[in-house]
Amino acid sequence: MVKDYFSENRQFIMKTLEELALIPAPSFNEAKRAGYCIGWLRDAGIDTAFTDECGNVILSFANEESSNNRIFMAHLDTVFPEETELEIKRDGNIWSCPGIGDDTANAVCLLMLVKYLWENAPKMLENCIFVWDVCEEGLGNLSGSRAVTERYGKCTDCLVSYDLYSRNVYNSSIGSIRYEVKVTTEGGHSYHDFGKENAIAAASRIISRLYGYVPSARTTYNVGVISGGTSVNSIAGECSFLWEFRSDDRTELEKSDKFFREIIAESGAEYRVIGERPCMGNPDRKKMDILCRICADSIRDVTGKTPAMQAASTDCNIPLSMDIPAVCTGLICGGNAHRTDEWVDVGSMTDGCMIAYKILEKMKNGYSVQRQCDR
Repeated sequence: MVKDYFSENRQFIMKTLEELALIPAPSFNEAKRAGYCIGWLRDAGIDTAFTDECGNVILSFANEESSNNRIFMAHLDTVFPEETELEIKRDGNIWSCPGIGDDTANAVCLLMLVKYLWENAPKMLENCIFVWDVCEEGLGNLSGSRAVTERYGKCTDCLVSYDLYSRNVYNSSIGSIRYEVKVTTEGGHSYHDFGKENAIAAASRIISRLYGYVPSARTTYNVGVISGGTSVNSIAGECSFLWEFRSDDRTELEKSDKFFREIIAESGAEYRVIGERPCMGNPDRKKMDILCRICADSIRDVTGKTPAMQAASTDCNIPLSMDIPAVCTGLICGGNAHRTDEWVDVGSMTDGCMIAYKILEKMKNGYSVQRQCDR
């Protein structure tokens, strides 16, 4: 019956995907998509969804006096700025459009899951909190996930975030610290003032020193943007760059931050932290294993394929840093995330809805994180 429902609603699912994908939603500007989701749910007969102070769309069936609630979420924002041209290019089942897979298609699957449960299995909605959150990407710094976790964390048994593609289950979080560095010098004319300090050259020396960092764990670093100067015949008086450290080890990330601050202090440059995502905390490992198995088994049940376990930076960073069991997985087949030619196989959308249903079904039918671990 469940599979038939999603198959029979295939055209409606694709229509929803098309409509949502064509609404621009850069981080901090997701209100139009949030409004669409509220209206979509209202049209389905569900009028209890609301937006919180952060802009998240929340549909709660939680018992806040219980600790056995479960959060299911998918993010509304994309990495693309407001002015990005949004056009869906179709090649059979392959639809290409900026942001269509990260994370629009998963958000649609979550909407469809709720619609099915509301119409056919309302009992399964109990103790569930469904969220279409904001600010997952870039400098959004997971503020949507943080707001939800702070609101419901004390009454939550586990969290599942739907993001990217069904070939992976992300069971470990990668933390990051992001900085903006600004170098200022006197500057001047390239010929008459030759010999005066050039801000671009000074910034280059700083970057070179930062690239000498030797981590003792799985840690990466990157200078992503550099800007400054006036003209080819001017000694640059100002230069700025964006720097990032990432690591799956909290201690190593703290060590990286200390190294960065020392280099910047010695250089005399200015800096500010523009983004920070926490590393893994200490969630119950048995619960984490069960949650991973629920997701992996559900994907295998529907697609016949076993997903790989990987680490990533996702909405789960926040609950995991607070020791709440959380796993991220995708529901659909796609690729080229964060590229303008990002694509999804719309033929996988009904499977995605089924995977989301299976995950909840396994939790409800005794495959519960709480019950399994208390035996």
